[in-house]
Amino acid sequence: MATTVQQVVLLLAVLSAVNGLASRELFFLSTPRDTTARVGQTVTLYCSINQPGSRYMWIMDGVIISQGYNIMSLPDPSRYSIGGGETSYNLHIRDLQAYDAGSYKCVVTTGTAGIISDPAQLEVQSPPTSDLPDCASDAPLSVAIGEVVQISCTVPGGRPSPDITIYRNYHTLQHNDESQESVSYTWTVAEDDQGATFRCEGRHDLWAETRNCQMGPYNVITDQIRVVLVPLSEIVEVGGSTSFVCHQSAPIRSSFTWLVNGVPVDYTDSSFSVQSGDISSILEIDPVARRLDGSIVACIVETSQDTLSEETTLTLSETALRTPAPTRPDTVDQENDVDTPRKDNTDGLVPDESVVNMTGYIIAAVGICVVVIIIFVVVVLGFIQMIRKKSNDQKTIITHPEIRADTDDYYFKSKFVNVQKTWFGPVHNDTSAGICNSFPLQEGPRMLITIADNDEEVLGSTDA
Repeated sequence: MATTVQQVVLLLAVLSAVNGLASRELFFLSTPRDTTARVGQTVTLYCSINQPGSRYMWIMDGVIISQGYNIMSLPDPSRYSIGGGETSYNLHIRDLQAYDAGSYKCVVTTGTAGIISDPAQLEVQSPPTSDLPDCASDAPLSVAIGEVVQISCTVPGGRPSPDITIYRNYHTLQHNDESQESVSYTWTVAEDDQGATFRCEGRHDLWAETRNCQMGPYNVITDQIRVVLVPLSEIVEVGGSTSFVCHQSAPIRSSFTWLVNGVPVDYTDSSFSVQSGDISSILEIDPVARRLDGSIVACIVETSQDTLSEETTLTLSETALRTPAPTRPDTVDQENDVDTPRKDNTDGLVPDESVVNMTGYIIAAVGICVVVIIIFVVVVLGFIQMIRKKSNDQKTIITHPEIRADTDDYYFKSKFVNVQKTWFGPVHNDTSAGICNSFPLQEGPRMLITIADNDEEVLGSTDA
């Protein structure tokens, strides 16, 4: 591994000095030749001499990769092998990879002499790693007159390097060198470039056809650019947060600069943060320090056409700037024996939300209690009326004079028979008497017993 080509050459020089005649008698019958192959293929580099009993080595880019039949100094030695006989020393490489490309030499030594072959170049062709060229531009599709736009085209990978060309309307603008994987073109936008389109074409030995990509068409902005900064003025509290938005009207690239009182914003200050794009920028201040009261916030917009600016004012609210007075409990002036008058709430402050909610709860509870009480009173009054009606009821008892002693049968008929009993609608006495008289009785005398309201028993007899 440590042996280099220089050491090998020195060894051959010494051998040649010892026996110059023998060195002239040793020569190559075949030497390696320049070879081109594709990734994955197998190649053989040939080396043979005119006499046996020699020692062989292969050198790649100045590094010994084999001695005899031993393979060394390679990332994947299993793909390499040595073949031949007493006078030949051939190097076989299968499943070619891109890193196999390089300069190869065959070295032969004997006991008294040695020779080195001329270098042979092995070129390994590989297709680009991308199926299509990659077109890119550092500007959006809307550009301004005088704007400088960088257009590039890349075909990554590939051996040999691909052939790349940028065109505009079939006119060649830029072509890459043999060793380059990309090409770029600088375009300065002019007034007559409206709708400009650029095309990139890539060619490679392992591509059957030309492949391309396109950029455009580009829209050239000719209108005057306007800048808007919102809000026009901002009132915030100390310790709060606020944001300012700066926007320019044209969809072209712009650079934004924020100033506070004429000084560029210090981005190392954690209370300031800025987010910018091509057409707008946002300045956020969090928290807002007291020192910023009355500050002038300005936004400067730079485009290829012009440099514009707008400004606004940052004001801290009075409630935030006012230092609150120390609080103290309501006291009575003991010396003057006069109550301290309370100041009316004339500041237009909104009552505490918790007080408003508690008042609503109290009103709802009182309403529910009133409804429950009313229902209870109605029920109690109805119950009392029902008891009173029952105590005043009259019942008519009808019996026959021939009462059997063994059965003592009695027949009763309430005055409310077939009439719905309810304390909301009592039955009149006349109705009760009519119901009683409607009962059919047996032949013979009958006795009518009426139980009156005053608990006195009235007896009488009637004819059939």
